[in-house]
Amino acid sequence: MDYLNIAIDFNRFYMKGVDGLENYGIINQPNLPSAIVAATVTVGGGTHTEWFYKTGAQIYDDIVAMISDMSARSGGHVGLDTKYKLVVGRAVYAQLIKQNSLGTETVIGMIKRSLPNLEVVVSPEYDDDASADSGVQRMAQLIAVEVEGIPTGELGFSEKLSAGRVVPYMSHLAQKFMAGTYGAIIYRPVFVTTMLGV
Repeated sequence: MDYLNIAIDFNRFYMKGVDGLENYGIINQPNLPSAIVAATVTVGGGTHTEWFYKTGAQIYDDIVAMISDMSARSGGHVGLDTKYKLVVGRAVYAQLIKQNSLGTETVIGMIKRSLPNLEVVVSPEYDDDASADSGVQRMAQLIAVEVEGIPTGELGFSEKLSAGRVVPYMSHLAQKFMAGTYGAIIYRPVFVTTMLGV
């Protein structure tokens, strides 16, 4: 049995829920606050929000804007020592190794120095359907993992994996495997900031 396939499916459900059911993931959770948009820069006569076009300092400023948005909405209940997860897609993650204007530090280095409890998580679901041709904007999410000892949310399941009995046939054996998910359960949506256009 391929446990990797089950892990991939669970990841997809935790990110995007289950179509047709009131089962949501962290990306399409309807109770999250409105998304903010990355700052606009002018490059080569055009305006862009994507991190591909930005310098390391401009990307860092977008991450600071996400912290500021969360802090303002939560009444200042998050700080520099809060445990955060910055969730980005693979294409956006590569932009975090850009250096500052002096060439002395990467974006990820600046983030870690300012926010020592921030972890960057790369998820392929944050790249899905996003391209200049599709009109879908890439996104990043900043999540305060827990605030004042209370978790922001959890990834729920009814059964992680259950194996049925082995059924013998004439020339082979068969076995059924089952699992169940509740998607991403967000208790405190105020501690999730979504940024579009990265």
